[in-house]
Amino acid sequence: MTPNVPEEIVTKAVMELVSAALHTGVGIAFEPDDDGWTISYVLPIDWPAYTEYELRAGPLASAYDLATAAAAAVRPLNEVRARIDRYLASRPS
Repeated sequence: MTPNVPEEIVTKAVMELVSAALHTGVGIAFEPDDDGWTISYVLPIDWPAYTEYELRAGPLASAYDLATAAAAAVRPLNEVRARIDRYLASRPS
């Protein structure tokens, strides 16, 4: 899966990220490439601040191995959810 990282560490990091994604309601995408992994968010709402530039997704974290990328993506994922919550709270009912 990811060279030089024990499978249980990778699994734990990915499951923690998936759990955070389920809790926040923000989608995530795992993208392997030649340099490692990029984990991105996928917006669950039509949010003008992001979608006016047709950016319904964007990077959360990148790393050479999946365990590091997954662990690094949790905090930015929670920050995306907080921005969504502020946006939704500011919209007129």
